Amino acid sequence: MVVEYRIKIQKDQEEAKKIEFDISKKKQADEQSQRIMKALGNSNFLNASKIGYLFKRSRSFFRSWEEKFAVVTNVGLLYYDDPNKQPQELFPIIDSKITKVPKEKYNRNHVFSIMSFNLEIEFAAQNEDEYDSWIKAFQELQNEFDKRKNSQLANIQ
Repeated sequence: MVVEYRIKIQKDQEEAKKIEFDISKKKQADEQSQRIMKALGNSNFLNASKIGYLFKRSRSFFRSWEEKFAVVTNVGLLYYDDPNKQPQELFPIIDSKITKVPKEKYNRNHVFSIMSFNLEIEFAAQNEDEYDSWIKAFQELQNEFDKRKNSQLANIQ
C-alpha cells in the first residue's frame, strides 16, 4: 500500500492545515493526528492501494483544477474535499480506459483521463513519480479484478 504521510485538513475556506503523521509512532501522535489515523481505518480505507492528493479538473464553467484527497479502493477511486467528511464521488476504475493527456491540452503536466462507460473525469498528479504511482495502482486494481473474474469463470466451467 502506498500512503502519503501528510493529510490536509480543511477547517474553512481560509484555513487549511497539513497534519504530519507517522503510522509507526501512533502513540506519540497528537490528538488530531490520532483522529485522522482512526478515520483511515474506516471501510473506505481498509482496501486502499493508494492514498494521496490529485488535482481534479472541475466540471464548472471555468474548469479550474481543485486539489482532492483521493483513495484507490477495491471498488474504484474515491475522492474528497476533506478526508474527515464523506467522499464527493466514487468513480469506477475497473474496465475503464485511462489515458495520458498531452501537456498541450491544458498546459499542465501529469494529467490523465479516466473514462468509464459514458463518464469521463480528469486528474493531474503533482509530479511524474506520483503520476506513475497512480497509474500503477489503477493497473493493479484492474489486474486483481481480472484474476478474480478468470478464477470464477474457471470454477463455473
